[in-house]
Amino acid sequence: MREEKYTAEQELRPNNNLATRGFSGADITEKKSRQILESKFPLNEAIFFNYDGKTPNLDGHIEFFDEKGSTTVILFYQLKGTIKDINYHDCERELLNYAYRAHAPIFLILVNIPQEKVYWEHIDKAYISAVLGIIDISKFNQKTKRITFSEEKKIDNNSSILIDVCRKYYQDNAENIIEQRTAFLQEQEVDSGPSRPYTEIKEKLSVTIKGIEDKLLLYFAFIYLLKPFFLDQRHEKRRRELLKYLLITGSEERFIIESLIKSKMLGRSGDMLFVNSRSDAISVLNHFVDSGRISLEEITTIFS
Repeated sequence: MREEKYTAEQELRPNNNLATRGFSGADITEKKSRQILESKFPLNEAIFFNYDGKTPNLDGHIEFFDEKGSTTVILFYQLKGTIKDINYHDCERELLNYAYRAHAPIFLILVNIPQEKVYWEHIDKAYISAVLGIIDISKFNQKTKRITFSEEKKIDNNSSILIDVCRKYYQDNAENIIEQRTAFLQEQEVDSGPSRPYTEIKEKLSVTIKGIEDKLLLYFAFIYLLKPFFLDQRHEKRRRELLKYLLITGSEERFIIESLIKSKMLGRSGDMLFVNSRSDAISVLNHFVDSGRISLEEITTIFS
């Protein structure tokens, strides 16, 4: 029997006897929906982060930028696309439960593919109660709740509207967010034991970055002192005073924040930054005060 030669062409040729998965209708709809959504924003105003299918409730988030390239606000969303010419979606109960308890602004976005219209709705406690009529979310047992989108709430080169909605959410819910984060940090402190000495904290930070440890540590301590501390409030008076006090530029501040997050000294929820260990922040403050390098009276005057 003649032996058939095995060629590179055969290596690349698909085996028709093996089952493979192609693009489904849902895949195509999702891809087209994302393309339409992203086309509604100028490239210099927003960047998109798409989540994989394993992330519950959310399909991604959008970071908006100001004219200097700084993050102004972050919007989290669930994306739904439809090949029908409609302006409504039967929202799953799971998303409503998630948005009701979320620490960040959650949006439901509907893409009407035939008309290339993109609708949005901010799903929060007020909307769930006042508009959807769900007074007690814990007793809501329907699988879905229909959400009808308004023609006035369409995404089309109007980032400022979405930014304002997100910023208002953070401002209105700042107290609750802080209480929840404080409880979380207190639990962490119980688990992690007594606070570490200043030298140990500095050594940990030095692994990530060398040269400006003092400014990094002071910035870390001030995030604790000036809570709530939001990324999108760079033009707020206390924030300007902080940069002036530490003699750092806006780009240096971004570098410091990234370094502190990378070293796991800071955490982030939406646009809010928080220290991962309150006791570490207090240790840093005590070190600088006890060594006479900062004055609490001076700080109180500057940041009051």
